[in-house]
Amino acid sequence: MARGKCFPSLAAIIVLAALVSAAGASAADGPVYYLYLSPLGEDTNAGTLEAPIHSFQRAEEILEAVSPDSDVIVRLMSDQGAYFNYTVRWSYFHPAHSITFESYPADSPAVFKADLLDPPWEPFFTLEASHGEPTNLVFKRLRVEDYVSRVFYFIGDRENSVGGWNGH
Repeated sequence: MARGKCFPSLAAIIVLAALVSAAGASAADGPVYYLYLSPLGEDTNAGTLEAPIHSFQRAEEILEAVSPDSDVIVRLMSDQGAYFNYTVRWSYFHPAHSITFESYPADSPAVFKADLLDPPWEPFFTLEASHGEPTNLVFKRLRVEDYVSRVFYFIGDRENSVGGWNGH
């Protein structure tokens, strides 16, 4: 009989410990949603380490469809060559979570290189967001080379001649 009384107490302790642990966890400790990009990837792939996608546009489509309620890490495969003539127009973000674009593995930067003979005239990364809107985008270990235009360009509230922040 004593054995039966101990088991519920042990279960209660385990549940209590799990609740205390969960209450003390921060957003950074929570789950993270990963996507993998590779210059050798295919946009028909799932975006996993084993089946990386090729473009930022596909990454944004996946994030819009999945809408993860967690931080996102977009891992840019840095050991499979350079990304050539990439231009990105990005508008997806979550004000409560970060989206980090980082090289993977971390020991070398992901290289985005423009073709010297026919470079894109668009910026490498164009962000669409309203003035003051928290995008929580983070860039780690990226190297951008030989682009004719800007590397980063921010579009937001352009039509607002009083408070517009880009082009005014």
